[in-house]
Amino acid sequence: SPKGGAVALLYANNIMNAHASAYDGQDSDYALIVCLRHYSTVLAFDDSVWKKYGEGIHEIVNFPDPETGEAPTVNLVSTIAREGVPNGGNTIEASAARGIQLAVCDNAATVISQGLSSMGFGAAEDIYADFKASAVPNSRFVSAGVMAATRAQEYGYTFMFAD
Repeated sequence: SPKGGAVALLYANNIMNAHASAYDGQDSDYALIVCLRHYSTVLAFDDSVWKKYGEGIHEIVNFPDPETGEAPTVNLVSTIAREGVPNGGNTIEASAARGIQLAVCDNAATVISQGLSSMGFGAAEDIYADFKASAVPNSRFVSAGVMAATRAQEYGYTFMFAD
């Protein structure tokens, strides 16, 4: 869910903060990836997507702006800490500056673009192209978020789930 994606940003930054305070570690000690999959995939798109498709995205994923209760017109976790969003103020921009990478589920992006198309927002392939062009910093599309998570474990990454 988008809420889970926001919480994942909080967890990732908590790991980095705890490493620094408990072990005098540095952000560069970690290779940390937050996988935005299923409905949290929409958090990987910049404000241009939210301005254009926010109403439809909200209808699909049910992630209202906590200040208005309405469909967001900006990415609520991208650059500005917002009251009521469960990321503890940890934005994508600030997380990227710390070296946290984002894996973005291509499969979910495709399905969401098809859903928006069926709602009258345009051709699915054009919506998908907008998604790809508006990816936030430090993000990379992966074929499927679940596959990225399982493959990362094969390479020694630890898996955590945020709901």
